[in-house]
Amino acid sequence: MSQIINPSLRLAAGAFAVAVTWPIAANANDGFGALGAGGIVIGHTDKIAMAREVLEIGYRYVSVDYEFVNEGDSDVTETVSFPLPLYSSNPAESGIVYSGAPLDFRVTVDGKPANFGTRVWADLDGKDVTDRLAALGFTARQMALVPFEKSVAETHQLSRPPEVLAALKAAGLVDKDNSPVWQIRVAYEWQQTFPAHRPIRISHVYRPLISEGTASGYAGQHDEHNGDAWLEKEFCADGATLNKMHQLFAIKDSLDAYSEVPGTQVKYVLATGNTWKDGIRDFTLRIHKGSPYEIVSLCFNGTFRRIDGLTLETQVKNLHPTSDLDIYFGNAWGSEMPNPANPPAFDGEARGK
Repeated sequence: MSQIINPSLRLAAGAFAVAVTWPIAANANDGFGALGAGGIVIGHTDKIAMAREVLEIGYRYVSVDYEFVNEGDSDVTETVSFPLPLYSSNPAESGIVYSGAPLDFRVTVDGKPANFGTRVWADLDGKDVTDRLAALGFTARQMALVPFEKSVAETHQLSRPPEVLAALKAAGLVDKDNSPVWQIRVAYEWQQTFPAHRPIRISHVYRPLISEGTASGYAGQHDEHNGDAWLEKEFCADGATLNKMHQLFAIKDSLDAYSEVPGTQVKYVLATGNTWKDGIRDFTLRIHKGSPYEIVSLCFNGTFRRIDGLTLETQVKNLHPTSDLDIYFGNAWGSEMPNPANPPAFDGEARGK
């Protein structure tokens, strides 16, 4: 079995794609739908600027280094927030394997570990129902961890006294089978002082909530959920990238192996950079492959250069992101990672609106 190693780099119409392939990887279950986590935010400010952001992404980890500067004449203390992806209180609806919080989330400020608290909101059809659930006896912790409770995970139903279930049903918070139907918003938060006219560095790292599946149908089939059309539309894959996928598909098919190409999708919420003064003044994005034979494709308006066999980098000045990052790591499979069903961390029972 021969290896195919033929890199291709393209920049056109705001898109980037690089393709390098390897022989057969483990088969994956069908289906993509990654949940995005990403940048830290505060309320929109005209004093605190994001002078620099260095974002490093692989499908096994995300690392972000920020440098902020308070350009006002006095110190500013603000609540800084890392919002987690919205997820369902019903494991059957959310696909619990992709719900909760990123693994191994850590924050440092000027190189020192920072403690963070946890805030919880409950959402029902776009309405905040946090107070309604609290009035029925739910703590913030219970609202957030409902889908991780053993009884709920196994039966999809709440185990609560009959009068509480009746009240929940009357409020539309459970369905006829007593399954919870609200969604959960969680944010990790901490108070941060930004000294006047002095840079401050904030860093965080975590394992992303990845999505895994197969990009199949590389025998001329075009489908909105996989194959050529999907990769072109969602990840700006170019002809060279698709050609490598076709070759990989053909090798697997000829070996009577699973005729599908495994892949991993990572989302990063980048548009939060617009909450800071002037957007992101100096933005560096590094994409890290776990192997030189992975295929990487994403849509991004930047000129990439190859740092080494596993790393590509682009730098953009004065970035005002209009969309988030959605990165496809083809011929890569993250099953060696721990199960990403990770309940949010709680340092207290704080909640708010």
